[in-house]
Amino acid sequence: MKARVNDFQGAISEFIKAIDINPDFAFGYLGRGIYKDELGDLKGACEDCKKAAALGNEDAAKLVEVHCQWKILLSNFPRKYLDIIF
Repeated sequence: MKARVNDFQGAISEFIKAIDINPDFAFGYLGRGIYKDELGDLKGACEDCKKAAALGNEDAAKLVEVHCQWKILLSNFPRKYLDIIF
């Protein structure tokens, strides 16, 4: 798989093909979301995880609840404060 060689864009392309074949493939959205996050596309990652959750993937629902909400909160937080905290 492309992700094993850190080809995250290639992995995303593979998940897109899988989703094109089966638009209800929840794991396809989850996988694509994970690799979008690796490439810094938080918005796209969360959208894909939300779609996977809506299709019944419990892992995606947990990611949305914890990961997306936390990162969105941090992305709106002034950078100067994040540097002090972390």
